[in-house]
Formats: sequence, C-alpha cells, structure tokens
Amino acid sequence: MKTHISRRSLAAGLALAPVAGLPALAGGVSAPDPILPALEDLRRLKDRINGLDDAAQRTHEALSELGLETPSIALDGYTFADHDAIDLHCDYVGMPEKNIDNTIALLESWRKPPLTDEQKAAREAARRKAHDELDAIKRRHDEAKIATGYAAADGAATEAFERQGDAERAIFETLPKSRAGAIALLRFAADHIEDFGVNDAKVEDVFPDAIRAAADFFEGEA
Repeated sequence: MKTHISRRSLAAGLALAPVAGLPALAGGVSAPDPILPALEDLRRLKDRINGLDDAAQRTHEALSELGLETPSIALDGYTFADHDAIDLHCDYVGMPEKNIDNTIALLESWRKPPLTDEQKAAREAARRKAHDELDAIKRRHDEAKIATGYAAADGAATEAFERQGDAERAIFETLPKSRAGAIALLRFAADHIEDFGVNDAKVEDVFPDAIRAAADFFEGEA
C-alpha cells in the first residue's frame, strides 16, 4: 500500500504512462510550440516522482518493521493523538447553563459538577502529564522516521509532487501555437480529467480556459 492515499499516490501510479499522442504529434511539428516541451518536462517529472514515491514506500516499510506504538496517550478512558484534543477534553465543563433548563431530564446527567481547588490542581497535573507523554511518543516516532530515512524520502516525494501540480497548471495556462500543440493540449486535458476528475483544486479553474484556447486556435485556422 502506498504511503499516501492521495492525489500524489494516484499520480505516482500513472507516472510512467505516456502523454497520449505526444510522440506522433511532436514529429509533425514544423514550428516550436511551448506546450510540447512542457508536456515532455512533465513526463520526466512524473518519472522522478515515481522513483521518489517508491523510495518513500521502502523507508515506510522499514519504519513499520520497528513496531512502534501508535503516537497517542490515554486519559480518562479516551485516546488522544494530538495536543489540541487534550486541551479540548480537559476544558470541557458540560452543557452551557442556559441550555440545561431547556433540556430533558436525561441530559442533566451530562452536567459536570464544579471542581474544587484540589480537583482543579489534579486536572491541570493530568493535562501536563498527558502533553509530556504525547510529546515523548511523538519524539520517538520523529527520530525513527529520520533514522530509517522515511522523513527525507517522503519529504522529497511530496515536494516533487507539488512541482508536478505546478507544471500541470502551467501547461493548462499555455496558449497553443500549432495544431500539434492544440491537439496535445486537448488530449492532456482529457487524460487529466479521466485520471483525476474535474475536482482537482490545483487546476480545476484553468480547465475551461485550456479547452477554449485550443478551440480558439482551430477557429483561427478555419
């Protein structure tokens, strides 16, 4: 299973797939078109992402083999994996007083009684202890990620994938200068929609303009 169940993982799985029609189109270009080299650069970037993602997966497997405990702590019968959740739990004082009188009797059992000074002190001590325990567990995980190489590998793969999104957006924003470029742009848009759908936040706002740009080129030739 891939380290990231996300658009990055899906793209990595498709990284070696050629851009539809690009080789044949490129051979017939009589004048430079900015879209064609941009598509070739994107293909090379996807190849690199595929290698980086595989490296991240290998280091993730090494991290898993360490059998580390899940980075979480138990408090009051609940499990917490982040500090904000600890604070929210400890700060909860029950239902607001103004609402209690308007609720059914069953909800009265949800109201917490006022805490004594001793109870407040014990509560604060429990809060601090929970934060310290969670910090210690998270430190062990961070150290393991560094030692296994997972942190560096995963960071490199994620950074490269962000560059891929930027490269894809740049292609959609490029105006075609030739029939080959216009056709390649349309095919690239179709493949992208097929792979990721239209709700890709990185490029969804430029899809329509890219298709119109290709249509404008052919309209100008008509």
